[in-house]
Amino acid sequence: MPGRRTGQGFKGLAPSRRQRWRGFPRPKAQILALARRVIEGLREAAEDSPNPPVSADELQALLDEYLAATESTTAAKAAFHAEHARKDRAPARLVSATKAVLRYGTRGFSPRPTPT
Repeated sequence: MPGRRTGQGFKGLAPSRRQRWRGFPRPKAQILALARRVIEGLREAAEDSPNPPVSADELQALLDEYLAATESTTAAKAAFHAEHARKDRAPARLVSATKAVLRYGTRGFSPRPTPT
């Protein structure tokens, strides 16, 4: 029966021998996968474990919050890089325009006589 409690945790969710030795996973992809498996296991074993320290719905809300924050951070980074590129182009245009004005002024510019 899936989700049935065993001595090592929920059946099907027992950590592999390698995970037990390494401890909690560090890569975000593994953490997300583990969180999804735990949420699924909690939902399947709701009768066997009526009062977990954190409910499946709370874990799902935390997972959704993390995914939303990741998405907004990605969008913010993209906007930052676009603005940074725009800022990097601005001095070149400023230099070009300033040089054009200076070249204009060094061509023997003389003020026009004022008509009398």
